[in-house]
Amino acid sequence: MTDELTDNWPRHWSGTPMGMSGMVWVDGKAYRWCGPAPQEAPAAERIGGGVTIDKTSYLFTAGGVNLAVEFWSPQSLTGVADDMVQASRSVSVVKFRASCPDKRPHDVRVYLDLSGEWCTNNPDDKVAWSRHRVAACGDVLSLGRVEQPVLQHAGDQRRIDWGRVYLAGTGASDRGGAGGHNASRSRFVQTGGALESDDLRMPRAANDDWPVLAMVVDLKRIEPGDVAEGQVLIGYDEGEAIELFGRKLRPLWNADGKRGFAQELALAAEVCRRDDALLGQAHNQFWTEAARVGGDRYAKL
Repeated sequence: MTDELTDNWPRHWSGTPMGMSGMVWVDGKAYRWCGPAPQEAPAAERIGGGVTIDKTSYLFTAGGVNLAVEFWSPQSLTGVADDMVQASRSVSVVKFRASCPDKRPHDVRVYLDLSGEWCTNNPDDKVAWSRHRVAACGDVLSLGRVEQPVLQHAGDQRRIDWGRVYLAGTGASDRGGAGGHNASRSRFVQTGGALESDDLRMPRAANDDWPVLAMVVDLKRIEPGDVAEGQVLIGYDEGEAIELFGRKLRPLWNADGKRGFAQELALAAEVCRRDDALLGQAHNQFWTEAARVGGDRYAKL
């Protein structure tokens, strides 16, 4: 575990790597904001950050641009802090905000990818990926283990190895691609774009050239004084979430089995596009209630 996103890969609570690479492309040069690779992209400098009830945020500077990266919990999409059904939803928002503190215009694009480690317990497990059309979203990609051992394994040092992880854009110019980690990341470093064609060599092991889902968000040309925003969605559709007295049950948000995961992605995309102010309301509500009961020190605790 490390304090800097660029020193190592993000990890599961058990310490197992969960490959995720993040980069920002400023005027033709790429910088890393998450992950230790690719090495040809220097690390952006982290200059700030924070944690609230529904958000973890980082602030980086690179190439004359400040980039805020915010990881919002599913609960933040509802604006309600105490709704358990809404809190059970499994689509998170990663929001990007870029500005030009050097008072010069800059062309900015942001890259994020996820590896097969997000949907496997062992990197030797074979995975396959797909591309989807979802209303209100841009490119939508998913990745999952070929064999689906739903609720077949138990133990503390295990990660989910069934269901599918999704990565979705929300803008018309967002572009996604699926392929080997080196090809995908090198493409962005060299061109600021996503892979032109998806890698079709599948199924294959999650550690066989480490296939990734990647999304590029084009924040376009940012003028001094402006703030450009974009986001991607990360979701996980587990299908069945828990076994209780021999019954396999769906997650709470889909307890009746009437909602598809495409609806979840579309809802998240529409909320981000329609009402950005909704993000953060859950935190404000929680803080207000906690402070009312025990004061600001209690709320902070």
